[in-house]
Amino acid sequence: MSDTHAPAEENVDIIIVGAGAAGTAMAAAVAGRGLNVLCLEQGGWIDQTLRERSVQDHEILGTADLSPVSEVRRAPADYPIDSTESDMTPLTWNGVGGSVAMWAGAAPRLHPSDFAVRTLDGVAEDWPITYEELEPYYEQAESLLRVAGLDGNPSYPPRRVGFPEPPLPVRTIGARVAAAHDELGWHWWPGSSALHGRAFDGIHNCHVHATCPNSCPERQAKQAGYVSWQRSLSGGVQLRTGIRITRVVAQNGEVSGVEYLDRGGTLRPVRARRVVLAAGGLGTPRLLLMSATPEAPAGLANSSGLVGKGLMMHPFAVVTGYFAENMDSQQTNYENAITCQQWYETDKTRGFVRGAHWALCSTGGPVQTAVTGGVWGPEHRADFGGRFSRGALWGIFTDDLPDDDNTVTLSERTDAAGLPGVKVTYRIPENSMRILEFNVERAEESLRAAGAVEVRSYSPARAAGWHLMGTARMGSDPTKSVVNSKGETHDVAGLYICDASAFTTGGAVNPALTVTALAFKAADHLLKTLEPN
Repeated sequence: MSDTHAPAEENVDIIIVGAGAAGTAMAAAVAGRGLNVLCLEQGGWIDQTLRERSVQDHEILGTADLSPVSEVRRAPADYPIDSTESDMTPLTWNGVGGSVAMWAGAAPRLHPSDFAVRTLDGVAEDWPITYEELEPYYEQAESLLRVAGLDGNPSYPPRRVGFPEPPLPVRTIGARVAAAHDELGWHWWPGSSALHGRAFDGIHNCHVHATCPNSCPERQAKQAGYVSWQRSLSGGVQLRTGIRITRVVAQNGEVSGVEYLDRGGTLRPVRARRVVLAAGGLGTPRLLLMSATPEAPAGLANSSGLVGKGLMMHPFAVVTGYFAENMDSQQTNYENAITCQQWYETDKTRGFVRGAHWALCSTGGPVQTAVTGGVWGPEHRADFGGRFSRGALWGIFTDDLPDDDNTVTLSERTDAAGLPGVKVTYRIPENSMRILEFNVERAEESLRAAGAVEVRSYSPARAAGWHLMGTARMGSDPTKSVVNSKGETHDVAGLYICDASAFTTGGAVNPALTVTALAFKAADHLLKTLEPN
């Protein structure tokens, strides 16, 4: 697969910066409409030889070449991320697909209440849009990703249309824990997922390797995006990889393009009528801060001073139960067996606002079992035998309200091109810690009720910063936000942000589906402002 090459002088209609979840959706939305669209991606396509190797070595590759921690894999496309002052390690991927490369496929929607936390709970700010306004774009996102799920979840309003694909089987651990929740009177429901039980349109079916987050040999949750890119490229979108954006350019309050370094280090300007930033919760504020000028000394689109502030990361806990009998847990989808949202909504009698989302997970294959939470020495083999394929793991994601002391700033460390990396400063808010403590206790009850003979808890989990949100937040007031309800920046006309950095609040569910929906919503507005040249 070859990327397009840049001419000496270039003018396009739309530049998309980043080919991750948001950029993939934006490209899909604008392809085939007679517009000149260019997507610029710092990384490249996932090396298919790694996929071939991962058929046998997938668990090991997840700790090295396919590690979600940039400081571990040290790929050429990465920029430095200093997380020494963060309670959680940010997990990222630079390349086509972006952090979807680490995605376990969980694809839930936010709740209606997530859009109105100021009105309902007196905290943070309300989104400038409602669940009902975003719903048609959720449907587009679910169609693009071919989300599998089961209608009727009582935690959500009734759906207008059904899921594109039927739900995955809950398997042994899901059935066992679901029965316990029925006895307890607690919510459970099959997870909605971008994993599929059948092969179609060039997408492999899930083979249940139980290593979804970063080392699946099928890359199954990632293939819908790959197939979407083939369609977008066929629809006229250009994709250029291996480049580094140096700045976004604006003149007289309007975006005019970007400048980037090509693979050979040559600085190239590209003029554009619209620019869409889809570089993620770290990458987008990085680019805005790098684009500072004498007229905008604090960074582009940053008159509010909020670019890079309000980082949310969904503090995470792990509660694992081990059973006396074989549970086939090495053959269960990560995050997608069943979910629980019994304590998602606010009940102030608990001592906190908002809540948590639980996802029942596999305890992994033999390598993960051997190196995670076990004992070493003469007892290791017996300990391994008592845990392998016998576990059920609740992954608990908490609502993480924005705190302006949690920041993404430019670092003195630089990447291979001499451009600044980022420094992440993040402390888990007290409210989130209370949510974790309460939900960990309930999850321990859940697994014991299911018959676990041993329960182990790990909270908070440091290496769990998958979800990077809120660093260029959406809002109606330009003094309190960076982008408006359409995803366009308040300060710079024609400059859009459609990734998780635009989240006003984070909710407690995986953000991938909402990111994709917001990209479709932004594209809807953007297309109305453009006509082909």
